[in-house]
Amino acid sequence: MNRKLLKIFAVMGVIPVIAFANSLAEFSDPLFSNEPPCEQGMPNHPPGHHGIKFGEHLPPYLQGIDLTEAQQQTIKALIQKNKDAMEGKMQAGIDYRLHIQQQVFSKDYSDEKITGAIKKQLAQHEEKEINMAKLDHAIFEVLRPEQKQQVQSNFITFSEGFKNMQ
Repeated sequence: MNRKLLKIFAVMGVIPVIAFANSLAEFSDPLFSNEPPCEQGMPNHPPGHHGIKFGEHLPPYLQGIDLTEAQQQTIKALIQKNKDAMEGKMQAGIDYRLHIQQQVFSKDYSDEKITGAIKKQLAQHEEKEINMAKLDHAIFEVLRPEQKQQVQSNFITFSEGFKNMQ
């Protein structure tokens, strides 16, 4: 009788551990997820993420900021003004990455070719980031002082999340 009771307690102690581990598997391993992959085949990727084009939405750092209609129109105009150039730069970055991958897996691999392609990609990326910073600053200048303070506060909170990930 004592052995039977011991077995029952042992099994009852293991059941919650198994149930808890299985519920976490969905978050840690895409093979256990019930979510279908996105159109590009990436598991657990937000649906429609790839379909979002530059300029379709206000920047995420403006979430929760009460913008006037005039401010929204000015910001959208700034974004539209930069839209074609930014999309071109984004596509150029993808093209550079594909070119590098093709070189890596080709018979004609050489360190010099890869180094040259990476330097071109980095220069293009630097230019894209500078243009994006200029656009973000122009958008920031459209805001009223209290809105600027709110964006800065949100950014500090957002940045602290990255510090906690380390």
